[in-house]
Amino acid sequence: QIAFVLPVKGTHPNSATNWISQVNRHGYAGTVEFVFVVQEDTDPAFVLLKKMQAEGTLPTEGVRVLVAGLTERTSQKLHNMIYAIERVSEASEFVLMLDDDMLLHPGAVAGLATELAEPTVLAASGFSCDVPALPTVVCHAACLFRLVMDLSISLGTADAAWGGCCMMRRADLLAVGVGT
Repeated sequence: QIAFVLPVKGTHPNSATNWISQVNRHGYAGTVEFVFVVQEDTDPAFVLLKKMQAEGTLPTEGVRVLVAGLTERTSQKLHNMIYAIERVSEASEFVLMLDDDMLLHPGAVAGLATELAEPTVLAASGFSCDVPALPTVVCHAACLFRLVMDLSISLGTADAAWGGCCMMRRADLLAVGVGT
């Protein structure tokens, strides 16, 4: 089982579409749970997520929306993620921390889980690949530049541990003090 942890703050024009895609089109065949987490219940993201659940565009079963509260010691995003990880189901073997604007390839989640089958692997992560917003030379060039940068970083052994999504074993997260 995999728990998707999605720290969210505010909304943008594609928020609802992205969240529906993440919940319904992730492509993983196994059992999943989704934990969206915000700082406070007045956040527009919290309001929109709850509205989507009330309207039935986002399921209520297997999808929770948590309020982490204001942090005092660390970044708000990290605080929200830790808060959510502490509340992930004990049945979840893996935790996938996912940016809310990240759209997944249908095989990505299974690929990350396969990487973690090797006991010496601590984490599996992915980098986003931008799609040109407009059909212009400038937009295409910017996306290609980002792709070349991502490829240059990831050749061989990558030094980065986060790029929009990162999956770890729940047990490893608990071993370092998250969830205690």
